[in-house]
Amino acid sequence: MYQKYFLIYLYVIVILFIGLGVWGEENSESAKWSVLLGREEVPKPSEMMKLYLNSKALQILKNFSGRDDYVPSADSFDNWKRARKEELWKLLGGIPERTPLNPVVVRRGEKTNFKYEVLYFESMPGNYVSAVLYLPISPPPYPAMIIPCGHSQEGKGYVEYQKMCILLAQNGIASLIYDPPGQGERITFIDDSGKPVIWGTAEHTVVGLRCILVGLNYALFEIWDGIRAVDYLMSREDIDKTRIGCAGNSGGGTQTAYLMALDDRIKVAGPSCYITSWERLLTTIGPQDAEQNIYSQILHGFDHSDYLMLHAPEPFVLCCATYDFFDIEGTWYSYRRAKRLYSALGVNSNCDIIEVGKKHGWCKEMREEITKMALSCFYGKWVDVKEEIKDEDVLKHEEYNVTQKGTVKEIHGFLSIPEILVNKFRKLEEERKSRWEKLSKDERKEKIIDLLSIKTFEETSEPQMIELDGEFNDNFDLKGIKKVRKLVVVPEEGVYLPAIIFEPIEMLKSVVLITPSAGKARIDMMKIQNYLAEGKCVVAVDLRGIGETECMGSKNDITKTVGAGWEDYFRAYLIGKSFVGMWVEDYFSLLKFLDKEFGSECKILLEADEKLSIPAIHFAYLIDSPRITLKLDKVYFWEDLINNPRAKGQIMSAVNGVLIWYDIPYLLSELDKDKVVYSTAQLPVF
Repeated sequence: MYQKYFLIYLYVIVILFIGLGVWGEENSESAKWSVLLGREEVPKPSEMMKLYLNSKALQILKNFSGRDDYVPSADSFDNWKRARKEELWKLLGGIPERTPLNPVVVRRGEKTNFKYEVLYFESMPGNYVSAVLYLPISPPPYPAMIIPCGHSQEGKGYVEYQKMCILLAQNGIASLIYDPPGQGERITFIDDSGKPVIWGTAEHTVVGLRCILVGLNYALFEIWDGIRAVDYLMSREDIDKTRIGCAGNSGGGTQTAYLMALDDRIKVAGPSCYITSWERLLTTIGPQDAEQNIYSQILHGFDHSDYLMLHAPEPFVLCCATYDFFDIEGTWYSYRRAKRLYSALGVNSNCDIIEVGKKHGWCKEMREEITKMALSCFYGKWVDVKEEIKDEDVLKHEEYNVTQKGTVKEIHGFLSIPEILVNKFRKLEEERKSRWEKLSKDERKEKIIDLLSIKTFEETSEPQMIELDGEFNDNFDLKGIKKVRKLVVVPEEGVYLPAIIFEPIEMLKSVVLITPSAGKARIDMMKIQNYLAEGKCVVAVDLRGIGETECMGSKNDITKTVGAGWEDYFRAYLIGKSFVGMWVEDYFSLLKFLDKEFGSECKILLEADEKLSIPAIHFAYLIDSPRITLKLDKVYFWEDLINNPRAKGQIMSAVNGVLIWYDIPYLLSELDKDKVVYSTAQLPVF
């Protein structure tokens, strides 16, 4: 017996020592490539981009909050509201076309004190929205609420959301609850057994990436579902068209915030567990999934409080939880800003709030408060509401589902949002080529600069350079090397690019700039050795957010599908920037650095791969110099992302609206064929 335990103990010790040995080797290998380790300028390299982008966003927000018109006056309110709504629609991608709803009621049922209808309608052609309409047992017509769902896999079947609908029906108010895309019966990515591969926030962000490329925001599809849900209610004779409201929790709170801001037919609203402020969101949990981030909205001064203010003068109750991950301080900040406007308009009582000492969720107290506010708005009476719902009144799966298999894919003519985006891409494709061909070369460059929201090479400042003291030759087993230098290139305040220069003993006027997507520590040493043997100086650099400064990221389904760093991507997206654009600016700065270091006549071979091949191509196109040659590996085109909805790890490559104007092959075709060598590859998929 003792011998047995001794052998097990010995085995564990051996495995432990082997593991420590491997870890030690990996740690040593990483250390020799490290440049930023221990630098006081960058105490946490993996948070560099978060801090940099947050500082940009917070400064913009501060500038807006200091303006005299931050809260419009009563006299300027109507013009302010009209202009802000137009601007918000523009940022979302524009108002879609209203097409026939083609509603179908699948079945009807009745419970103790309410009736219900299970139905679907088309918010866009082929985009089926599965829903349940809860009706009071009293005679019609009824006021009605739409209930967009939060991030629950069950969608409209989630018990807490059903209870909101039942409570409203018990109090004489109809409600239409519907599945958002990616939830309930509208999950796109399902396996052969009918189980979701991804759903909810992950699906929203995967599809949202494709939306970005064609100049749309994923929220547009959710908002349009809600607006068409209102259209459906108003098409019914048993609904009072003058008394419509909206309430939702979490992701449904997000949708409610958008809908109460954009649809004037919504006369009362109850956004729950979403509204905070951008300042608090960015500095706490950070940006969330795709529909919660609208392109350049911070750049244009849109904070969460704007959604509340755009609803004025109509009433709302803002529901919040003390211990929500959506920060409560931000909630009160937004509420106070809205309160100032409502007070100025003389409708102070229409702006209300309820805070419960709980965590995130649509609790009973919130549902009661929303019902009270709706009754006050619709019936002109403020009554006490107590939620008392029997378990048997909650609809079961087979009662609330529209389809037998639980997916609207069963319905003839179904189109998923990825398929809708492919159709839009094909339509753009017909127009894009002629649009691009009409532009001169200079006009094309101007368009690229505008889309990437970057400075030109001429406008780019000379970067600063911090050289590390010490001898580093012994760290690398290389022949024919004169010196290894470690340094930091600083293109702008808050951004630090770690670099290592390998100087050959006999150097020609030729530099190889290597910028791997996986970071410089992944460079094959034999490649460096071969370049040194040719007398070429090798400069290995991590661009921002790459290698040493790569964001660690959350280990969730969003990261597993669209890639690490998606939070920082959306930080940039919110202020009108992209990583592709910022990487092009890094290349501009590195060129200025190399010119200063080796002379402006020095020939440069730029090596990049995968996601960094896209900014490398843009850099070469914009610089348009015969001394720059590209060597690219695993080049992906934006068209590939549209056509392959399961493409994995590509969010950093997205540029808002770029496919309206051009794709990567356009740029490649205009580069000197002798100055670019590249290989393509199939996109990785989830």
